[in-house]
Amino acid sequence: MNEGLKVLKRDNKKVDFNGEKIAIAIKKAFDSREEFIEKYTDDDINKVYNSVLEDIYDNYFEKAYIKVEEIQDIIEKMLIKLSYQDVYESFSNYRDKRSESRKMFLSEPKQHKLLKAIEKITLKQDIILKNNETPMDVLLNYGKIISEEISNAYLINNKYIGYHESGQIYISDVEYYPVGALDSLVIDLNKMVDKNNKCNYDMLSCFEYIKLFLINCSKEQYGNQGLMNIDEILKESLLNTFKEEFKTKIYEYLDFNGYIDIVDIDSINRDIIKLNTMLIDIDNYYKYSKKIKQIEFIFEKAYESSILSAEKILYKSLYSFLHTYINNNKLTISIGLDTSYEGRMITKNYLLSLDDKVEINTLFSLSKGINYDKKDINYDLFVLASSTLEKGYKINFNILDYYEKDLNIFYFGDGSCLMDSKPLSGRGFLSKTYLNLARIGIKNNKLGETKEMFFVELEHILDIVKDQLIERFNFQSEKKASDFQFIIGENIYADSKGIKHNEKIKKSIKNGFLGIGIIGLSECIKSLDYKISDEEIIEYVKNLINIYKKDHNLNFVLIGPNIDISKEFIDIDRAIYGDIKDVTSKDCYDYEFNQKNNNYYQTTFDGGYSIIKDIDYKDEESVIEFIKENKIGFISIKKRS
Repeated sequence: MNEGLKVLKRDNKKVDFNGEKIAIAIKKAFDSREEFIEKYTDDDINKVYNSVLEDIYDNYFEKAYIKVEEIQDIIEKMLIKLSYQDVYESFSNYRDKRSESRKMFLSEPKQHKLLKAIEKITLKQDIILKNNETPMDVLLNYGKIISEEISNAYLINNKYIGYHESGQIYISDVEYYPVGALDSLVIDLNKMVDKNNKCNYDMLSCFEYIKLFLINCSKEQYGNQGLMNIDEILKESLLNTFKEEFKTKIYEYLDFNGYIDIVDIDSINRDIIKLNTMLIDIDNYYKYSKKIKQIEFIFEKAYESSILSAEKILYKSLYSFLHTYINNNKLTISIGLDTSYEGRMITKNYLLSLDDKVEINTLFSLSKGINYDKKDINYDLFVLASSTLEKGYKINFNILDYYEKDLNIFYFGDGSCLMDSKPLSGRGFLSKTYLNLARIGIKNNKLGETKEMFFVELEHILDIVKDQLIERFNFQSEKKASDFQFIIGENIYADSKGIKHNEKIKKSIKNGFLGIGIIGLSECIKSLDYKISDEEIIEYVKNLINIYKKDHNLNFVLIGPNIDISKEFIDIDRAIYGDIKDVTSKDCYDYEFNQKNNNYYQTTFDGGYSIIKDIDYKDEESVIEFIKENKIGFISIKKRS
């Protein structure tokens, strides 16, 4: 190909020829109908692409430029020549519609861009209609696509859209861009308990409030939600539930046996209210018995019955919540570290409530001296957590001892993670963008470039990702407290207290995290002709991210692979470069990198690096042995079916 070949755009501007854009255009044509997706493969796309490149090479090698329309004509010609008549018709019809809309809005380019965005919906309607069961699902997804296309047309810098559409980067959740919604959030339940005194007395009502609290948050943030250490946070509510049960049962038992008039019930109730634990010495209540053994026996039975009754209410509340919360697969709850009687009871009943119907993610935190070894007080709960696999539940374990002591850590169900020395409650990801490392490696190899040039290109793409994340952060920062009446207005997000209704939220959301993800590390290394290590690449990326943090005073973090985005990247790369052994010749780029370095990855990827394992379940101890043998900070385990 003539390296100096330019493309003449419709506005008469000339840009460098970029074959990847042709491949993307062809791929969109093949993806425009559900029937095409089922009928054709990436090999078909790559065959058409290579034929187009050969035609351009044969006919434009010595020319200065090629028009956009000429490229599209060649695509149509090759679709016909290679017997893709149905794809040709779809591509040609779309070109005709676009041509008409350009003429119609020649003097109003912004309206034309909007029409172009709406037209793209027609390319996706088959998939929308097939993958949704209800009319409301269809309507919601139409709305998301319109929002995404408006973001692409008006809100996001065209340069970033170009990198996104070509598969060099992936801007996550573009459909939420226009409203400035935040990604994930770790929610401080203490604020909810403080606002709703009823939570301190009624366990069932408390969980209904939690549901309402989470739903209100989800209206202003679209991603994961986290509840940290509910075994600690809810123990006051459990204690108060026990107190109410104890007061009620003492009164009922005394009244039933005819002793209510000879006992100072008001003084008994005052003593019960003062309790700070469910573990009491019932002998302390004998002073109210008038030395009547039957009354002492009543106190004992009332206490035993109240413990059982409070635990029954707890189990019923937990079971109902875990099985009915509607946004369940985005919620992660951490438990396991509280060693109080009440905290242990909460964790036990939470784990007993889990089964294969529960989609809420559970993060069982492990720490030596608390629950990691057999001598530890909460080891029995570690065993119980491991047993949930037998019921078909996937559970996540976070071994805190593999990280620095001063770090607060919370892993969401998708493997993304908040990790900081400051408290994590009221914080979360603002947005995430991923870069395609495999593409950098493939291009470097195809062009015969050096190791030095590899790092030059890597830094260039990282800068693009960083700039795009800052652009989105600035857009979010322009939003006002009135746009986030719950998360900001109710002081849920960190440092949101004092922000007035009409003030911007930048001060608060600066506490959030900006995720830079890398995908295709293993395939990148395999595609290169020279020796390079995974640690060498990661350290280079990490050093740049640390510079970004310092220069911009923002919380940039490094995130590991995302399986869905890995599939997106490899589909585009295969369309451009065809099957490359051990690189593009599979369904997705590796979700795990070099498994020998898993613990290194998890301590280095401060935005999360997930390890997912299917195991043959034998018993609880086999699961515990498996976790300890792997020696990694976070692992998601499910029973092999």
